Amino acid sequence: MRKNYSVRYIVAGEYRYISTYKLDFDEDGYYIVGIDHKGTPVKTYDWMEATPMKIGNEPIYEMDELVGTYRGKQVRGIVQFDDLCGCYVLRNNDKYYPLYMCKELYYSDKKEEIYKEKTKKSVKKEVMNKCSDIIKPIHNMVIYTDGSCLKNPGGAGGYAGIIVADGKEVARITGGDKSTTNNRMELYAAIKSLEAIKEYHVNKITLYSDSQYVINPFIKGWISGWKSNGWKNTNGEVKNKELWIQLYALSKEYSIEWKWVKGHRGNHYNELCDRLANKEAINNN
Repeated sequence: MRKNYSVRYIVAGEYRYISTYKLDFDEDGYYIVGIDHKGTPVKTYDWMEATPMKIGNEPIYEMDELVGTYRGKQVRGIVQFDDLCGCYVLRNNDKYYPLYMCKELYYSDKKEEIYKEKTKKSVKKEVMNKCSDIIKPIHNMVIYTDGSCLKNPGGAGGYAGIIVADGKEVARITGGDKSTTNNRMELYAAIKSLEAIKEYHVNKITLYSDSQYVINPFIKGWISGWKSNGWKNTNGEVKNKELWIQLYALSKEYSIEWKWVKGHRGNHYNELCDRLANKEAINNN
């Protein structure tokens, strides 16, 4: 007997490289929720690309008991979301089988198999293909950042970041403040962009900024000296100390190559970041 303990059903999509999600809803509408590879909860209302995982025409639910083939061996288990794997699994006591790797799935209480792997137009096969793409690690991530302030200091400002993974743009990060400085917006652009990639499997990052204020402390080693000296430099306490502390901590989570790019010289993503940051500044004015 199937036991549907939840209205949530399992979907696979292209959001931030998580293999499977749960679809749920609250007062703001439907959203997808999952756990990334570091165990951080991920939630987004941008779920339209998600595809329900199905057997035949029926969605797969949490707590369903399924039978399938895993690496050539027949397995049986209960569908559960595993925080460690960051995806749904078939759980059988202390054994876990990633759901996206299980083939020829069918419900344990049904004699006939609704799903056949060789059916080329199967919804399940489409989901399997999506999951194969989703779990691939990113070998080369490039981040472009920029900040803007309409009246420096004290005016409305904006920041923007564009994330490019293995040659494909995957995200744009924007925000702003009603009273700020240009340097703070430049720092925020880098901070928010690095925070946004925590859900990715990243091997290498190159971060471009047209702000020497952001780039030089890393490529010239100043920031390590600031930290060792209690976040002080020859002029006293480092300005925007709290933001530098955030950015330094984030920089230690990845292997980052910091690069300065000259602004307004035809670099596509730098120019786009500039326009996005200016737009945010105007919106905050």
